[in-house]
Amino acid sequence: RTMSDSRVRMSRMRKLIARRMHESLQGSAQLTIVSTAEVGAFALLRKEWTGEPRPSYTDAVIRACALALKDDFIGFGMDARVTVVSMGIPATESLLRDCIARGADDALLLTDRAFAGADTLATTYALKCGLEALDEDFDLLICGKMAVDGDTAQIGPELAGAFEIPCVTDVSCVQSAGFTTCGALSLVHGCDAGEETVYLEMPCAMTTAKEIGQLRMPSIAGIRAAEEADVRVVSAADVNADPARCGLAGSPTQVVRSFVLDRDQTCETVEGTASEQAAKLAKIIEGMA
Repeated sequence: RTMSDSRVRMSRMRKLIARRMHESLQGSAQLTIVSTAEVGAFALLRKEWTGEPRPSYTDAVIRACALALKDDFIGFGMDARVTVVSMGIPATESLLRDCIARGADDALLLTDRAFAGADTLATTYALKCGLEALDEDFDLLICGKMAVDGDTAQIGPELAGAFEIPCVTDVSCVQSAGFTTCGALSLVHGCDAGEETVYLEMPCAMTTAKEIGQLRMPSIAGIRAAEEADVRVVSAADVNADPARCGLAGSPTQVVRSFVLDRDQTCETVEGTASEQAAKLAKIIEGMA
């Protein structure tokens, strides 16, 4: 008989293994991508940074990408403007001024106690309100791949969904050959099979990998411009944000506890015949429940 018309009843052990595998898909990352990037100069800069908050490596990657793209757009005879938007404490303004010193044109800071405790959904809503408050259309929305704390990698795709635009994640290279006067991008990004090149029409969104570029150093003129720049600082009310969708009130998920998982490096040898080993293994799996 062929496999299509035969049925094999699952044993209790097979059912348990199948259930464990399904649960692991819901609670664990199934793919880990390790990449390398030269960040020596930025690491030294971060070490010497005296203010709070300190810039993260993801911050540097986003800035490097945005500023490099600005130069490329201008090189193609297109008008380009980089606006940096962030949600954080008031001291985050110093980081935004650093962005302007390195080539960004202006910045917007969302800061309000109403934003405190926000999960990815509430954060996305606040950032969407901030972007809409700019009162101008954007062509490209660049986000970091993930934060250094939650590692959810959700903000970029969620923002793209909120604006109903396409999104490509884990972008490691923007190929200049993909720029056209009609506004298309050629992006290289990580995928399950390794890497692939996709073509995307703007407006669109992308999240960046570390390899996408190195952060440029600020110029003297840039530093002076940053000191004189008018960084727009807004509250939830200023951007007409619904308080019920901000902060803890607008967060369907909450982090109850963060901890490092204890890993047992000991091994157990399962001896005996095949049937005896299977029975012992089933007991071990049941004991993990």
